Amino acid sequence: KADKAATEKNIANMLEGLPLYQDGLLLAVNYYKNLGNIDKAYEICTKGLAINQYAITLKKELCLLSVPKGLGAFVEPQVLELKNELPAQEYEFFRKQYDELMVKQSNVFN
Repeated sequence: KADKAATEKNIANMLEGLPLYQDGLLLAVNYYKNLGNIDKAYEICTKGLAINQYAITLKKELCLLSVPKGLGAFVEPQVLELKNELPAQEYEFFRKQYDELMVKQSNVFN
C-alpha cells in the first residue's frame, strides 16, 4: 500500500511538473492500465493530448482506451488520422489492435 501511494504521488508530481514528457505520461498510463484503472489512464491521455496534440503515442493509447469505455466510435476520426501519422506497418498493427477491441466490445453488448 505504501509503495502504491508513493508511486501515485510521484506520478501526480510528474504530471504536474512535466506535462509534456510523453514517456512519463505513457508510464503513468501503463501503470493505471495494469491496475485496471482505465478511467485514470484515459484521463491522463486526454490531459496530455490537450497540452500536446502532436503526441502520437498518446493518441494511439487514447483510441485504444476509448473502446472499453464504449467510446470507440467517437475516436474513429483520430484512428483514421493516425494512418497519416504513423508508418504503415505500425498503423496496421495499431489498427488490428483497435479492431479486435471493437469486436470484443461489441460482443459484450450482444
